[in-house]
Amino acid sequence: MASATAATTHNVFVYGSLLADEVVLFGITDPELHILDEFEDVEYQRTPVEVSLLESCNNKQLQAHAYVWSDSNDPNLYGDWDFEEWERVHKEDFIKMTAGFVEELELPESKPRVATYESFYNQQDAEK
Repeated sequence: MASATAATTHNVFVYGSLLADEVVLFGITDPELHILDEFEDVEYQRTPVEVSLLESCNNKQLQAHAYVWSDSNDPNLYGDWDFEEWERVHKEDFIKMTAGFVEELELPESKPRVATYESFYNQQDAEK
């Protein structure tokens, strides 16, 4: 017998990821979307967008979520961003911070990502 309520899934458009310049994540469940919301925290706002899939889908359009930087007045938002420099300077710490966030999610009273991020870097500064 089929379930009366089908599970809702979402598409999430990710730009500037560790995987590629632009990626669409398909079939994200509500609990997975909640984890993304927690990870992006208050710094990003989940926004509905229309994505054009150009290469393999004959210009197919689909609805997706994208996480957009919340502070549109941030002067760094409109500057140049160098992925290679970020990768060289920040990637290792970002991966460690992300692992800490994942561990924190497992705890009964987990902290939001920004708090995890701040505590990670405060801990690093204390070790220097």
